[in-house]
Amino acid sequence: MNEEQTKRRRKAQTAVEFQTEYDDPAIDDEAKLRLARATMRDIATGPVCIAEALAAAQLEIADPAKDSTNPHFKSKYADLATVLKTVRPTLAKHGIALVQTTRVEDDGRLILVTRLLWGDEEIVGYYPV
Repeated sequence: MNEEQTKRRRKAQTAVEFQTEYDDPAIDDEAKLRLARATMRDIATGPVCIAEALAAAQLEIADPAKDSTNPHFKSKYADLATVLKTVRPTLAKHGIALVQTTRVEDDGRLILVTRLLWGDEEIVGYYPV
């Protein structure tokens, strides 16, 4: 995290603490949370959820090079290594971690588990292999 991001995060945290400390019984917790998020967004000028971080990253990710050949269909495609090499730097720039693991189900099926992590939020996908 660079110095500018650190400053923005500190300002946002201070704003959130201020807003959540404001104790008005007429304002319910959900409204306080919305107000805190809006304040954080205005001050931090950065994403406030994984969806916003992903949207920002997607604007910067270029199509990966189709550098492999499928001999059966005689077509070109981007292999997994090329795709990961293309997307990981931009995801990381936006604070998104891409983690892939496998697991074996009780019936013996192998499942690929893909996680996109951003702060305490995550998107998980399960794919049979």
